[in-house]
Amino acid sequence: MDINQIKALLFDMDGVLIDSMRYHTKSFLQAFRKYDVKIKEEKIYNLEGKEDIYIIKDILEQKNLENLDSKKIAKERREIFNQIERTKVFDGMPELLKKITKEYELSVVSGSTRRNLNNFVNKFYPNIFDCLVSGDDLSNQKPHPEPFEKCVKGVNIEKDEAIAIENAPLGVESVKNAELACIAVATYVQPQSLKEADIVFENHKELKAYLKNNFL
Repeated sequence: MDINQIKALLFDMDGVLIDSMRYHTKSFLQAFRKYDVKIKEEKIYNLEGKEDIYIIKDILEQKNLENLDSKKIAKERREIFNQIERTKVFDGMPELLKKITKEYELSVVSGSTRRNLNNFVNKFYPNIFDCLVSGDDLSNQKPHPEPFEKCVKGVNIEKDEAIAIENAPLGVESVKNAELACIAVATYVQPQSLKEADIVFENHKELKAYLKNNFL
């Protein structure tokens, strides 16, 4: 990874730009509880990066409960999230990226719906990003390389000119499958689970220091 070649930074949204996964996780647990399906928080964190419906289908398949209506559970999960959500940004990230975007192409690559992605970006990070890739734009979800390959194509750069910033194992896998450099921050999982990344930070303080030192 040659920092001097980098022209673009590609950010995951949940867990990197906004502190939202605790509410996503809680809403999944509550939705599943209605059907007496018990899961641990770590299961949701490890599936982060996929669209809701695929997370739910994966869990139901693992528990041999494919007879349950995954679309209904996904709808109920979203309703619960909307009731309990108190999403906020990670301290200092909007201000930092507002400076970095003057010299670099910045993008968001998320498994969230286009509506949610647009809402959160417009609310917390207006006029910062050049390209937004949502789950609605994709045929294949993380860990498939398509999300990051689509973003690289969207900003018209070469793969060795981009770094992706992720916080979830599936996200890191997607980045590496796309043959991009990867920085990971252990927002909700153990750093060891992100070891495939080129650089792993334990928290956002370390991530912000790296971004300041290398891109300002």
